[in-house]
Amino acid sequence: LDRTLPDSSLEALLDHPDWRVALDAAAVLGWRRSPDVFAAVMQALPAENRAEQLRFVSEAFEQPTAFPAVLERLRRAGEPEPVRVGLFSALVGKDPRWTEVALGLLQERPDGSLRTAIVGAMRRPEAGPEGVEVLRLGLRDPDAAVRAEAAMSVGWRTDGLELVPELLAALDDPRAQPRAMAARSLGWLGASAALEPLQALVVDASPEVRLHA
Repeated sequence: LDRTLPDSSLEALLDHPDWRVALDAAAVLGWRRSPDVFAAVMQALPAENRAEQLRFVSEAFEQPTAFPAVLERLRRAGEPEPVRVGLFSALVGKDPRWTEVALGLLQERPDGSLRTAIVGAMRRPEAGPEGVEVLRLGLRDPDAAVRAEAAMSVGWRTDGLELVPELLAALDDPRAQPRAMAARSLGWLGASAALEPLQALVVDASPEVRLHA
């Protein structure tokens, strides 16, 4: 994006179908119109919560213009992965396109902890229809922890039945945790197609899998 574009040209890009273009334009406008908010977002330090996760509690993150600033810091500031996870958490639910942004971030293949945070956020009720695609990607992730988080998150969604074929495939995952979470979500969703596959798991080698089957 040409950051020398006039405001009128940038405003025209705010409805661009590519979220990257739209939010880059919003970021440039934000730096021009709300420099104090953007500077505060860029300089804010995270704090550990009770779960020893880094989170941002600065009031700047609650401002209406903060979303593109937080996203710019997440994508371009070269932060350590725990900080990037905290920045992603600050994006969740703060913009109508946040699930579309989450899908795009996941497609950029960040480190495993951020991928886990992204798929875990899709269980939130405000996660949009793009959440299904986020979880579909998560269920195919090379990291078992990400696959397990995705499988568990499917069960929280009202449209989770769309992913029943992927959950059934996850019952054959070589790692126990994804199998267990897939079994749990299939039960929560009441998927009739899962009855026989779940019955077969009562003799699984993993106690966790047998519990959820």
